[in-house]
Amino acid sequence: MCFAPKKMGFFVSASQDNTIKVWADPSAHAESSSLVEINSATMTVMAHQKYINVVRVSPNDKLIASAS
Repeated sequence: MCFAPKKMGFFVSASQDNTIKVWADPSAHAESSSLVEINSATMTVMAHQKYINVVRVSPNDKLIASAS
């Protein structure tokens, strides 16, 4: 999992189902003491044919890189 470094508002995850998911981060706009439930990803991409071991967001938040 990797949070966007430049602006708050999204993070990405990768998993053993070979997908990368982009999630909205509503806690970036919520009060600091609030708990926020996230139910679904805003985008899911089948990214590799094998497990994805790492995912990163570029410093300008425009690219997502992954490695399998």
